[in-house]
Amino acid sequence: MSPTTDGESVMSAIDDDGTTRRLIIADLDQDDAWIAMRLDDTGGRKPTAP
Repeated sequence: MSPTTDGESVMSAIDDDGTTRRLIIADLDQDDAWIAMRLDDTGGRKPTAP
């Protein structure tokens, strides 16, 4: 996780097969504010909370 200046942390991850990249943003002030988004998704879908 890499902290940002506004109290969030950002982490990118790659699945075991090496094909799916994800951007995970965590609001450190709210434990339930996780957002995961596929970076390779071009279908226009909105980010989903796990």
